[in-house]
Amino acid sequence: MKKSVLKIAAAAALSVAFSSVFSACSSSSLSISDCGPIAVVSVIGNKSVPWFDSDVNEEEDGDPNGILSTSVNRLFSKDNIEFTSCESRIDYADEAIRDGLVDLAGVEVVDKETVVNSEVYEDISKSYYNVLFSTVEADGYKDLTTLGSKNARILMDAVGAKSLLLFEFDFRKEIVSGSKWDGEVGSYIKMTVRMKDERGRESIYRVYEVRSANTVRIDSLKYDKSALVELIKPTIDSAVSRFIVDYIN
Repeated sequence: MKKSVLKIAAAAALSVAFSSVFSACSSSSLSISDCGPIAVVSVIGNKSVPWFDSDVNEEEDGDPNGILSTSVNRLFSKDNIEFTSCESRIDYADEAIRDGLVDLAGVEVVDKETVVNSEVYEDISKSYYNVLFSTVEADGYKDLTTLGSKNARILMDAVGAKSLLLFEFDFRKEIVSGSKWDGEVGSYIKMTVRMKDERGRESIYRVYEVRSANTVRIDSLKYDKSALVELIKPTIDSAVSRFIVDYIN
């Protein structure tokens, strides 16, 4: 099932009419198929699903994203599926990335357990770049957003990789049409991708902005949160597939 979903998303990414994806920032011109074996070493995302539009008051929806706000409101967020599903969606993103690299690009991916259980990986200090934000890592990973070139080279040598991939997701919701009082709300994802080459240098830095194909009805700031959360997974597939398709030469 997962493979078919990724293939459908890839087909959409190849279509000229696929306008829900926007990519920005400079990147190296290379083929991802030549970068294997690849080790995915960091997949992180925000814990809540805040509003994309600042005009929508976060407090009205009880949807904090800052680390201090999250601590204060943790008790009130325990029944909010947008918050409680954070681990499952970032784990889903990790799975989509690894499956996509193999199934769409045909590139060798270093086994996850080999990476996260290596002594080198365990010894690398986690990044504190996102310390002011409430983030979650995919199972087994740590936040390596600021991974340096020296540690990148040492880690590649230790796990038998030719390059490293790091992903950061920003999950949000936005008013697609109408207003918060009478309209449609959809899923929005900003996905930042970094690749480190054999020398530990950044060979890819790419930012993708992807919006869900479907929406959920919103009325007086009330909407089906479970339905909104379900829009996130196919949006993740679209973002990951777009990245991979961009680097299949």
